[in-house]
Amino acid sequence: MAFYHKITGTHLGILVLFIYAALLSCNVYAGDNKLTIVQSGSDLTFTVDQIGNNNEIKMKDGSSFFTGSDWTMALYQKNVTNKNTINIDELNGSSNTLRFGQGGSLTDNTDTSFTYDGVGYGGHTASFEILGSSNTVVGYQESDGNGSHTYDLHLAGNNNSVWTAQESDTNKSIDLTIYNSGNTASIEQTGSAAHSATITLDGSYGTNLSLLQQGTTAQSYTISQLCQTVSGCSISVTQQ
Repeated sequence: MAFYHKITGTHLGILVLFIYAALLSCNVYAGDNKLTIVQSGSDLTFTVDQIGNNNEIKMKDGSSFFTGSDWTMALYQKNVTNKNTINIDELNGSSNTLRFGQGGSLTDNTDTSFTYDGVGYGGHTASFEILGSSNTVVGYQESDGNGSHTYDLHLAGNNNSVWTAQESDTNKSIDLTIYNSGNTASIEQTGSAAHSATITLDGSYGTNLSLLQQGTTAQSYTISQLCQTVSGCSISVTQQ
């Protein structure tokens, strides 16, 4: 014997509303904050703060991966207008620490709390590729209003420490590549002007670098160094 249950107009209406609500909850809107991570390994501390809307943290492409052990990572993004994007590429190794923010600032490389100044509009982009071990990368990008900053880091080797900051108005760009081990790099670009720095430190021994570009006049600098001295190398550049 077959039993039939009549679907009345009320039942059908509830069913349609349920399906509509389910589909609506799956939609991704243009202003949403997005986070896409692929990770493997152990002993990972992963903290993400995305405040406002239209912030995105993602793997750079299909070949990107995030693996290893003893990673401590803190990512911060805040904006009120333009999109902030962090592209995670590679990040392979052990005993590494990465702390990077967009739309917030840090006082120094030991500061762990990002601070928003209340006037930044976002529009910053950062990309990473870190291979090796014992690396520490700390940095942030923010503006006092308008200004989109771009940060691109390729770091390979051991015992590296990079502290980077880009702040104030007008677009700023950094492209930093470090291959050898035992390096220390500190870069800060500030002021209401379009500054650009392209730095490649590739050699057999450690390299110390400090670059500061500031002021209201656009500054541009390109550094390429091959260091083979036993005591290492040191470079300091200031433009204003």
